[in-house]
Amino acid sequence: MKKIAIITYNPPTEAGGVERFCAYLANAFSDRYEIDIFSKKDLSEKIVNLEEGIFKGKFRELSSSVLLGMFFNKKLAHYDLLITNGYNGAFIRHPKKVNVYHGNMAGHRRALQKFSSLLGNLWKIIVEILEKNSGKRSSIVCVSEQCKREIEEFYGLKADIVINNCVNVGYFKPSTMEEKLALRKGLSLPLDRPVIIFTGRLEIRKGVDILMEVIQNRKDWFFYIVCGKGNNFYESVLVNNGNVKIEKGICYNNIAERYKASDVFFLPSRYEGFELSTIEALACGLPIVGYEVGVMRELKYKYGMGNGTILSQEVHIKDVVNALETALKYSKNQEYKNRLREIAVNNFSLASFNANWNKYIEKVISK
Repeated sequence: MKKIAIITYNPPTEAGGVERFCAYLANAFSDRYEIDIFSKKDLSEKIVNLEEGIFKGKFRELSSSVLLGMFFNKKLAHYDLLITNGYNGAFIRHPKKVNVYHGNMAGHRRALQKFSSLLGNLWKIIVEILEKNSGKRSSIVCVSEQCKREIEEFYGLKADIVINNCVNVGYFKPSTMEEKLALRKGLSLPLDRPVIIFTGRLEIRKGVDILMEVIQNRKDWFFYIVCGKGNNFYESVLVNNGNVKIEKGICYNNIAERYKASDVFFLPSRYEGFELSTIEALACGLPIVGYEVGVMRELKYKYGMGNGTILSQEVHIKDVVNALETALKYSKNQEYKNRLREIAVNNFSLASFNANWNKYIEKVISK
């Protein structure tokens, strides 16, 4: 049985994008290959503590890439194939390596140029160099067509294939009206107002400033914010609104019921690679509102959904409010919601992910 090593700095978990991707990927290959995952858990505890003590979470892209290359290159020599993620493959060498791009800093930097300081932009350029180096002498997989275009345009690399991310569509699924009402009662959400859910960090990239404007604009709607780490300033401002509920640190096993209790999913991100949250909402049959990035771009242009709800980033805040109004109308259209669910099941399920990855790896490893 051939051996594959998956390299990621953070260990695989159900939380996080790359972390969940690595867990799903290992499971997809488990019947055909011998799989090992290398992460910071496999580094010396002293080394990890030293790195965290010196950098304190800053320059993580560079420090983690250097550590993975320094300590794993010799261990990885006997594997038939390596799979690295983003910039973490910058210093890892192997005759057969696949580097997966979950997004890219070049696209990210351009999308948020006006919000970044000179020092911030300089650091992002360093990360871009790491990402470009990760793709050299590697087979390349991108998680979206947008990501593929960007790494080819900005890094001069050639991607082999686009393989979309996935979610567990058996776990993320629509609720009946009875289930929705019961969930709202249990979660202390209003029964008499539309509930619009936002999931993600409270940061500029995720459009928290736009979220705040919409909340101020429509006091008759209720906004359910399920977030991870974020800026405490934004949280303190948001929580003062009477039409907002904020929950932090919700574990994976409890996230699906948050979508199922809601009417519409709202994520005004300025940049995404192929965000899992949109697919999760899609699988739950929620109309989607946001900008033409990541999953939403493909949802609009590849699958013909999102007319009037997925917008260009040049629009006025009133257009965003209008898009949410349109989505709330769609939330009462069962045929529309069924179509959203169908797109998720047919294209973004674990089964599709497993089949696409196994087909590709079989081709790469047999070269």
